[in-house]
Amino acid sequence: MVWVGWDLDAIEAKIVAAFSHDKDDLKAFNESLDIHTLAACKMIGLELPPDLKDPHASEVAKEWRERHKWGGKDDRRRLLAKVRYCLLYGRDHTAVGGSKYERDMVLQGFKKEDLTKAAQLFLRSKPNLVATKKRYWDEFAKSGRSYTIFGRRRMLFGEYWSKAKEGFNHMVQGSVTDMTNTAIIELCHPDDGLGYLFVSQAYDGAKVAIPEDKLDEEVIGNFKRAVEKPYEISGEKIVSTATWGIYYHDGRKEHLS
Repeated sequence: MVWVGWDLDAIEAKIVAAFSHDKDDLKAFNESLDIHTLAACKMIGLELPPDLKDPHASEVAKEWRERHKWGGKDDRRRLLAKVRYCLLYGRDHTAVGGSKYERDMVLQGFKKEDLTKAAQLFLRSKPNLVATKKRYWDEFAKSGRSYTIFGRRRMLFGEYWSKAKEGFNHMVQGSVTDMTNTAIIELCHPDDGLGYLFVSQAYDGAKVAIPEDKLDEEVIGNFKRAVEKPYEISGEKIVSTATWGIYYHDGRKEHLS
């Protein structure tokens, strides 16, 4: 047997971008643009490079890189733009404090004041995100219930912020779990699925076993159709692309494009 495994790509950020009608992020995700460079430029008012798919090496972006002394994927401005990951759920810019992002960036030599400023700049560049979170927080706190995009309900209890935060988390993170579960059912259900063998699940990914001699292009296609699905959320379209790997019984792992 071999295990075929996947992890969904930036799926929480995609879902939040759809709910907040963030056209820039949706375009970046759907067209495989360098979202961190795009965010950095928006944060500091820098003109966008002429090539947003590969601004670090593209010949057409060479003049832009030289003019702005752009340091490639490790450019300080681009690294600071990764602050987005701890602000998808946070109440305000202070969510950066104590986060994994802060710990990692401090180890790389960044000052906490730089990270706080980056968080403030990011939120200023994303007014739709700020407004959307506040609207849903208020809705969940008042109604005491939250739903995933699949309609799975969660009842909410406690004071205002507890219900607001848990409700927003469930709407987004619960939807990710539902996407993963739906794919597992499609692949592994003994009656309605393809009958593959379920191995394990890890929130936004899973591993499924099949006989090694059955692994071919048709089977890989079955996996990708089950996992990499288009979704329409709040009128916006996203695709749940994934990173794939094949795990062999002798410990080898093979990347699957």
